[in-house]
Amino acid sequence: MTTRLTSSSSSSSSSSSSSGGGGGGGGGGGGGGGGSGGGGGAGGGGGGGGGDGGDGSSSSRTIFTRQQTGDTLILTMCMLFFHFLADPSPDKYRLILANVRDESWDRLTLPLGFWKDNPQCIGGMDLMEGREGGTWLAVNRNGKLSCLLNIYCEEPDPSKKHRGQLVSDYLNNDQYTAVSYSNTLASLRTDFSPFTIVLMDLSSNEAYCLSNTEDNSEPQILEPGTSYVFGNSELLHPLQKVCKGKELFDDVIAKYSTTQHQQQLKDSLFQMMMNKEPYYDQEYSQKFPSFNSTIPYIYFQCEEERRGSRTHTVLLVDGDGKIDITERTLETPIKAGEFSWQTSSFSYSLAL
Repeated sequence: MTTRLTSSSSSSSSSSSSSGGGGGGGGGGGGGGGGSGGGGGAGGGGGGGGGDGGDGSSSSRTIFTRQQTGDTLILTMCMLFFHFLADPSPDKYRLILANVRDESWDRLTLPLGFWKDNPQCIGGMDLMEGREGGTWLAVNRNGKLSCLLNIYCEEPDPSKKHRGQLVSDYLNNDQYTAVSYSNTLASLRTDFSPFTIVLMDLSSNEAYCLSNTEDNSEPQILEPGTSYVFGNSELLHPLQKVCKGKELFDDVIAKYSTTQHQQQLKDSLFQMMMNKEPYYDQEYSQKFPSFNSTIPYIYFQCEEERRGSRTHTVLLVDGDGKIDITERTLETPIKAGEFSWQTSSFSYSLAL
């Protein structure tokens, strides 16, 4: 069973080139917890201001210390922004997607690249021991795409299965469609810690999201022709930064939605993901003690906890099925106050 995610139920709104070491290896399916970020969606109309740019230098980064955060657990703050059209005109994009991955600075990760065990797939990959092969965002050559985001929970259950395998499983199994896999996950929702997953099939213009929380455990249909933003909360209770993020995203789309403005679009999306303005939320601030130091921000870095906004991705697919995907990720080893970003870019045609 599926339902539609609408503005009333949320505040919604091959050639390749690589620079800075964007290779790809690792396993395709299997075990890992690569996903980071979370639920809380917004889709529908828009408007709004611009993001705060920056390159990770000392003049543009947002840093928190233990004195500011206390001794509580630092919470993830990944975000997913996307807009897709079912039948785009020649000068429009079928898909415009931006993703922020928040993660530990020390978690072993492969940057964007084609997977060694399945070269039909491209994405970053988790290399953490025991969770190898997981990922948070990936797409295959047939136009299947998925993004995984974790939902905040006060007391994680260590007995639950790792979530990072979910994206890999969907892309690696040709038998899975977006709707069939979302229904499969719905039936297994209690096996995993809280998550939201977006499943797309660009060849059939289908998109679904599933959150395995008690309030929203059925697959939701995502309609073409609108924009969606997801954060770290449940779908029906989006964070303020998700609502504001949608305004920022819609503003970029309104200015640069045609293929003639590809570079301006990419630059503006990367700038948006560097926005360091806090968007406070009283409900979540009371529920999570460290909220005011981490969750309200689209971009942040925390030196003493050694974690923060580690990877930014922009993925564009035009009406002819040509994909352009660019990832900017912090070079490792990451040193506090010495952030350097490496860029990996690939462009090729999907088999839609």
